[in-house]
Amino acid sequence: MVYGIALPKGQEALFRAAYRAYARANAAGKREARVATGHHLAAIAANGHSAGWPWRLLAEPCGISAERLRQITNDYGADAAMESVPSIPPYQPMLAAAREAVAPSPRRRQQRGTLTEQERTDLVESARLARFTTGSVALDDPRRLASEKLSRTILDARKRAVTWREMAELTGYTQVGLRMRAARHGGTPPPSVAPYRGVTIHPRTQDPSDAS
Repeated sequence: MVYGIALPKGQEALFRAAYRAYARANAAGKREARVATGHHLAAIAANGHSAGWPWRLLAEPCGISAERLRQITNDYGADAAMESVPSIPPYQPMLAAAREAVAPSPRRRQQRGTLTEQERTDLVESARLARFTTGSVALDDPRRLASEKLSRTILDARKRAVTWREMAELTGYTQVGLRMRAARHGGTPPPSVAPYRGVTIHPRTQDPSDAS
């Protein structure tokens, strides 16, 4: 079967019975019966093929190859065209519906967030002071507090898919630098970066919103 498509049950039974009758007459050497049943089988096969059905699917209920059914249709089809046969649903609409059913849903790109004016101001001011923070700076020092505020603002913005590029342009930090800062405060570490200050880096699939 292609995409799980098979002949309707009634058509399957029709093909199966028609081929069984033809095979039985052929095995018995009864020429008139063989010709009559051959015409009938050829008629329903030609009808199915004209409706777009592949020979392989038409041949499956008969238990023969697509080439064998095509040969029978060619051998007996000249007179079979005059025979009235049941209609068969067209194949292409069924194929299109089956393809649509199994097609993966398009991946929805995460909508990018934007910084508020307050966040932009906080990033610029915090980044300016945070650059002077070292390990010897007291916990209540304005530079230390600015560094912590910078990290919080970055993490909050990333929850809304604000891009690293936008924040990097405002702060003067590199995108990797911002991501490492976020990682040290609970964010996701950037891929393919060596461990830094105890942060274990694991390769991961890139977030679509990180592309810019």
